[in-house]
Amino acid sequence: MAGRAASRPVVVVAVNGGTDEAAATALALAHAKADALLIVCGDPQQINSVLGAGV
Repeated sequence: MAGRAASRPVVVVAVNGGTDEAAATALALAHAKADALLIVCGDPQQINSVLGAGV
């Protein structure tokens, strides 16, 4: 499905468990697809550890 691979103006990703590696992969893919806005939902501690920053 080529349409699904296309970028989107807004992307929402939920980080709700799993390994940090899986979260990092999901965040990287979501960031690559988001044209204007990326909304990340989930445990702030896990998200911060994956991103290496205070969000």
